[in-house]
Amino acid sequence: MIYRYLLPNIAEKLGARQYHLLGEKLLSLALYEEKGIVYEREDIVKNQWGKPRLKKHLHIHYNITHSNNLLMCAIADVDVGIDVEKIREFNYCAALKVCSGDELYCINNGADKDRAFFKYWTLKESYVKAIGTGISYSMKEVNFIIESNEKIYCNKSNCSFRIIEDSKDYIAAICLINY
Repeated sequence: MIYRYLLPNIAEKLGARQYHLLGEKLLSLALYEEKGIVYEREDIVKNQWGKPRLKKHLHIHYNITHSNNLLMCAIADVDVGIDVEKIREFNYCAALKVCSGDELYCINNGADKDRAFFKYWTLKESYVKAIGTGISYSMKEVNFIIESNEKIYCNKSNCSFRIIEDSKDYIAAICLINY
């Protein structure tokens, strides 16, 4: 299940800690509505890269993300990662570091290079968040083909992905891993 919350424009003035706290509030609401769990009463454990889990409910997986004034979280019964980005001009040097040659070709030959880049970026980020390593995993190792009908193919097995474009300003992606 995916939850999202669009903050008022004052969100530009928030710091990273405040975003984190708001993300946890959204997660708290989601966990209570979906699972009847009171997040504030739960003990949290973290893996070696810092990905959190509920100590008493290790079968429940969650992830939080934010960009500018949009907060999102995902809850699943399998490993899950979610990422959202506000679409802006992409940095070609960053694209060279994270994208395959085929992905760069699609970005450079697409109608909207910025939107195309952030589709790949959010897919890659959702994957590394789902596996629990964050960006310590080389994002160039996971590659995607995005067909015109938005069907997504990945070189990593047992994963399913979805791109979420419910706003002209943001792109989000979710990854579920079924071992």
